[in-house]
Amino acid sequence: MAEWLCSGLQSRLRRFDSGFSLHILKIMKKKEFQDLKGNVHKGAILSSKNDASVIACEYCEFNHVIPIPDASFLEDYYQNEYLGKRASDDFFQKMESEFKWNEIFHNEKYDVVEDILDHRARTVLDIGSGLGCFLNVGKKRGWDCIGIEPSKDSAKYARKNFKLNISEIFLSSETADQISKHDFIHSQEVIEHLSDPFEMLNIIHALLKPKGIVCISCPNDFNPLQKIANNLVENKDWWVAPPEHLNYFSIDSLSNLLSKCGFEVFHKTSTFPLELFILMGDNYIGNDNIGSIIHKKRMILEENLLNHNQENLRRELYQSLSSLNLGREIAVFARKK
Repeated sequence: MAEWLCSGLQSRLRRFDSGFSLHILKIMKKKEFQDLKGNVHKGAILSSKNDASVIACEYCEFNHVIPIPDASFLEDYYQNEYLGKRASDDFFQKMESEFKWNEIFHNEKYDVVEDILDHRARTVLDIGSGLGCFLNVGKKRGWDCIGIEPSKDSAKYARKNFKLNISEIFLSSETADQISKHDFIHSQEVIEHLSDPFEMLNIIHALLKPKGIVCISCPNDFNPLQKIANNLVENKDWWVAPPEHLNYFSIDSLSNLLSKCGFEVFHKTSTFPLELFILMGDNYIGNDNIGSIIHKKRMILEENLLNHNQENLRRELYQSLSSLNLGREIAVFARKK
């Protein structure tokens, strides 16, 4: 690991000039690394890409990128580059075409939470609320809904089309004071982007009412099927994508992180394991045409199960897959202790 740091230092320093303001890590005893917040990281390198490496961190107990981009870089990156890609009409049209399908999974999440919460007034906060589809489902179910979405275009869409209350902010210790406490906090495909997942979960813990519930969803990376499929494709470790994805969770590591942050995990599930298509000969990596075809097949499967009164079967199947650390995405539900 010391050799990795020394040999890659010049290339990482060059990234400062291009706007990728990474923390410079210093070597400590026993080949440990310390970021500028004082957090110590140590672990075997799993993959390297885009001037960064993913390590199996022994202290954080989940896989993450080293060096770690600072928060100011990430905010600038997402405001000016990543979120700007969502402003096209094609993006909105594609998302709209999948609203009904996405509602299958949104309703499942609300069902899980409503089975646990009592019958008091229900409030939900969605961190990274996007176009508002998840909150719109909650609204139709009688929830009081609030969203946080840094993309101005997405927030505007949610307000215009669903009449939702959306704040255009990044969640941080500074902005948390603007947010009231909630019964349920949901965050999908956000935690993998963060420089400090511990900080976000601690903020969520503070924003939840007593015995409130959090649901965190994210990609399920370095899973067993990915590792097999990796032997069959040219684009190795295709799921590794810094600086957009900084953290790479499994069902176990995400559950462990929630436990560390003062939550009690009570439910786990996952989604269809798309990597199966690669093992069956449909290599969709880097091929948008094949990717679109296999995505539609997955959607048809899940819609057919719903339409033929087998939604409970799908839910049980995906919960079973999560116990094997399979599924393209994972969702972990936990209650504030």
